[in-house]
Amino acid sequence: MTVPPLANGREIARRPVLIAGGGPVGLAVALALASRGIAVLVVEADQTVCAGSRAICLSRRTLEILERLGALTPFQEKGLPWTGGRSFHRSDEVFHFTMPNDRDQRLAPMTNLQQYYIEQFLLDAVAKRDPNLLEVRWGTRVDGLHQGRDGVVVELATDTVSYATECDFLVACDGARSRVRQAVGLRMNGTSYEGRYVIVDIEIDLDLPTERLAWFDPPSNPGRTMLMHKQPDNIWRLDYQLHPTEDSEEMIREDKVTPVVAAHLEMMGIDRPWRLIWTSMYRAAAVSLDSYRSDRVVFAGDAAHLVPIFGVRGLNSGFDDAFNLGWKLASVIAGCSPDTILDTYSEERRRAWEVNVTSAMKSTEFMAPPSRGYELMRDAVLSLAKDHPAIATLIDPRQSAPIAYEGSRLNTVTRDEGSFKTGPRPGSPPLECPLIVDGKKRYLTSVLGSDFTLVWSGEGDAPSMVTNELHCAINLGLSVILLTIGAARLLSGTAGQLQTLHAEVVEGRFTELYDAAPSAVYLFRPDGHVCARWRIMRPGDLSNAIDTALGCGKAELS
Repeated sequence: MTVPPLANGREIARRPVLIAGGGPVGLAVALALASRGIAVLVVEADQTVCAGSRAICLSRRTLEILERLGALTPFQEKGLPWTGGRSFHRSDEVFHFTMPNDRDQRLAPMTNLQQYYIEQFLLDAVAKRDPNLLEVRWGTRVDGLHQGRDGVVVELATDTVSYATECDFLVACDGARSRVRQAVGLRMNGTSYEGRYVIVDIEIDLDLPTERLAWFDPPSNPGRTMLMHKQPDNIWRLDYQLHPTEDSEEMIREDKVTPVVAAHLEMMGIDRPWRLIWTSMYRAAAVSLDSYRSDRVVFAGDAAHLVPIFGVRGLNSGFDDAFNLGWKLASVIAGCSPDTILDTYSEERRRAWEVNVTSAMKSTEFMAPPSRGYELMRDAVLSLAKDHPAIATLIDPRQSAPIAYEGSRLNTVTRDEGSFKTGPRPGSPPLECPLIVDGKKRYLTSVLGSDFTLVWSGEGDAPSMVTNELHCAINLGLSVILLTIGAARLLSGTAGQLQTLHAEVVEGRFTELYDAAPSAVYLFRPDGHVCARWRIMRPGDLSNAIDTALGCGKAELS
């Protein structure tokens, strides 16, 4: 643990941002801020990365975010990609699902990786940053805080000393039992479920594919629901439901877990040595703060909201929180946005939680029925699913998917919006699309800029008024990329400091996916979501849309 230079019990240095919690979400926020030159202190009560697999499934969208944070490579090298899974009722397979993974994609729809690797790889990315910008302080907990007009005084403590530190903003990423949330006096509201699950890591060498496996009422463990996932290093994760009469603390003891796992492996026909690595307990909850902002304190990840484990939305939604918040908080500190843009973080991500919970609760009610009525319905579906494929779709686990920020006040709905029949609407995340850039195959999500990206597609040159307005954004300190596609070209001599790229389409995919015929212009905001699109741009359109996306203007037809 580190104790900084103090004066009268207060840390001498003051930083723009202090992040409480050094888990995946806190480290992702830190990387997002540091990449924009914002100094950050991360404090973590634990002494090292977590133990046990915990959150293990990373979505395609999360991998895109990790790439933008400069951390993707080790995740791809170590993680196990997968595209689908199978569900069984007793001994019969009753459902097989495959997640979207068409020819336009470069990243797997889901990748399995233990949370301790996730945290370590993010820490490795942190270590590559300027230590003057990003510091992680272990063994340091938040004991209290006081908000003022100009910042937050945070009371920190180690095992040996207590001291105060100051910051402009405090980001709470300290988990479901958030000490920051308690200090502010907030509580989450929603629904908790009675269903309890034991989570188990075992080490066993199995030559089986990476996929999600689920059993309902298996012969090995009647009345239980069992889930099984393959992880790196010959580690397998099992989640199984407890019966209502079983005691939680007792049932995670090794002598209680071992026979359950052994019976399940025997049912699968597996006769190989295995070793118990880690056990824990989980109870489903769908709860959230009403607002993720309390003046200069902002909440993210499990400190802001909880979603049921089914559909792997917890950690993935936390990465979305981090990426949404990172650029907005940096924009406020840099003076490009008013602090009211932080309210849009809360609005957008609270709405995302509502969408996540709608799907997750359906999965939870199927996996762990909350009443006898739900149980009867679930059992009827399972008994009919094998012979009735249409009914089998009700077993779909509804895996995590990117969420659009429809209706966000950062969107601009243009006069041309009605002319687009398909393609991502304002607020939508980007659709992946292969491109040829400088003679090499690239993908749209890999060339989006750190701030704004304008994609110009169609016939003819991008007019000088567009580059003039982009230069105005650059003069504000923003990084802007102009990507011209196909026959579109940049007028010579207009680039200046503007970063420009030109891409050729691959099999017409951009034109099809983005409804780009005869022409289309898309503006992507820093987290990659579309904030405006046009067929034909007029003077002032681009500047107005950028101002709106920065929270400085009012979204109007342009």
